[in-house]
Amino acid sequence: MKVRTYLVLLTALLPVLALAEPGELVVLTVDAESSRALPDVRIEVTDREGRSTSASTDSSGGARFAGLEEGFYLVEASAEGRAIVQEPVYRVVARRVSVLELQLPMLELTGPVLEEVLVVARARQADSLSGVSSSFRNREELRNAVGAGADVMRALDGLPGLASDGAFAGFTVRGRGPRNNLIFVDDFPLDKVVHFDQTIGEEDDIVGGGRFSIFAPNSVAGAEFSPGGWGAAYGGRSGSLLRLELAEGGLTPVTSLRLDIAGAEFTYDGPSGISEDTSVFFTARRFDFGNVFKLIDQEDIGTPKVTDIILKTTTRLSERDELQFLLIDAPEDYTRDLDNVAEDEDFDDTSLISAEQDLSLFGVTWRRRVGDTGEWTNRLYLRSSDKNSTQGEAFPDLAPPGAGSSAIPAREDIFTILEDEQEIGWRSDFTTLNRFGEFSTGLRVVNLDADFETLLDGPWIRYVYESDDPRPPNQDFIVWLPEVIESRYSESGTNVTAYAEQVFDLGRFELRPGLRVDRDAFADDTFISPRFSATYAVAPDLRFSFTSGIYYESPPLLVRAANPDNFDLTNEEIAHVAFGFDYDINEQWNVMLEAYYQELDDLVVDQSRASGRALNAGEGDNSGIDLVVQ
Repeated sequence: MKVRTYLVLLTALLPVLALAEPGELVVLTVDAESSRALPDVRIEVTDREGRSTSASTDSSGGARFAGLEEGFYLVEASAEGRAIVQEPVYRVVARRVSVLELQLPMLELTGPVLEEVLVVARARQADSLSGVSSSFRNREELRNAVGAGADVMRALDGLPGLASDGAFAGFTVRGRGPRNNLIFVDDFPLDKVVHFDQTIGEEDDIVGGGRFSIFAPNSVAGAEFSPGGWGAAYGGRSGSLLRLELAEGGLTPVTSLRLDIAGAEFTYDGPSGISEDTSVFFTARRFDFGNVFKLIDQEDIGTPKVTDIILKTTTRLSERDELQFLLIDAPEDYTRDLDNVAEDEDFDDTSLISAEQDLSLFGVTWRRRVGDTGEWTNRLYLRSSDKNSTQGEAFPDLAPPGAGSSAIPAREDIFTILEDEQEIGWRSDFTTLNRFGEFSTGLRVVNLDADFETLLDGPWIRYVYESDDPRPPNQDFIVWLPEVIESRYSESGTNVTAYAEQVFDLGRFELRPGLRVDRDAFADDTFISPRFSATYAVAPDLRFSFTSGIYYESPPLLVRAANPDNFDLTNEEIAHVAFGFDYDINEQWNVMLEAYYQELDDLVVDQSRASGRALNAGEGDNSGIDLVVQ
């Protein structure tokens, strides 16, 4: 009895004891244009009860605040000749050192001197020249997003132009599909960031864009999103641009282990223990969702299993050089067998599915400061994706009454798709300030080996088809035939991209013309993409923006491989223009409105589900208005 009482009291006191442990906050201030450290910046930290403390940054641009209670703080940075910058909500965690970086822009006032200019900012902001609809969410905003749960991709719901139905982790933007989105992780291209983005199975699962993100909670430090109008540095997809920045190791070691019915998750965040200049962020998790489905009597869904391993190290080699290593390994396995079919009382879904994917990314980033304002970044990466998907069909209505799942007649391994992609790439970017503003240029060289194969074990009746698919009159199904469906696509090519853009800083006006040139080995063509954007700050609380450009999107390899006649498909062309404004009504409310128009050409459209043939026969336009009040 005494032991039980002691445990109850200890359990009740643990949260109090944890809150009593102080935390520390290190604020780093840098110039918004050159990313160089700023000394003599006044930093003020205020808690929710209005208590504040202040300090000035040292020669390295840092200020340390010790003994802070765990909770949320407002952090404000001010310096002579620069805009006041705030981080309105920043979390300090007990027993660890939190690091916040603030970027302070220069003040360039051409009219009467204002008593105060306040810029409500984050540790990192979205690219202002990508339009007012571009946005950035930091770690806390991603973690606390309503309805996100533990999935960072669902935390993006509500961003301008983005739509998600909640059932899938994938999302659509301004009418385009989940596979039209351009996704980068630490500026490495990685389009497969969601588990169970199925190639075969039910129609909803194929077009939905996947169910579960590969990123563990807290592993993403920030997400920058643009629904259209981004600069010349990025291309290849036209739906949207999503740049995910993974977390880096902190100054103090923190470990966590989470166990639940689905599996386990382990995280380490802190110094490497090998070198004081190297930090480590490591997370590993293994989930078997079949256990969850058994608990809630939904065993008919199947048995999905995932493993996600992320390792990121950051080493400061010198004051000018930084080296990062990134490893992502995210295999998955999904099985739906006769036992699962037998659990479906109405036999609504009789498909038998086996899908395996091995996904990995290894990248190295070397970042070097050049001169007083330049930065040269080189990234070398290897991406591998090997996916095997097989579908069969069960006939439970033909089984004897009361018989077990083993008595259900079935035709297994009818339809198989094999997808193998091996990609090695080099990305080089150089940015520097000049007398006009900021100049950026870069080069990308990517070698891709693609090996795709479609197999069909005999004729197969399908009840999902297009109205113009060939079939006899009054026949409500189509028949897949091996001689029509089967296809093999094996190709290797090197894509080369170069871009350049110049920001012209004209006080309240900023202009950015840019040009991107892509040599696509798979389309055997060269594509030239001009880009132009402008922004005008009428006042600190009102900004207008204009974006325009030509964007090209290469056909998905799965579509190109579906039929030999698809091998010569060319890239889709999208001409984009948008105009909008962003206005701070007061300290609590903001309104953003952007109108856009897109002209679409050479769209890839399916000619027939019975053959997999696709054509560059689509054209049209896409327009709308995004309005966000928050």
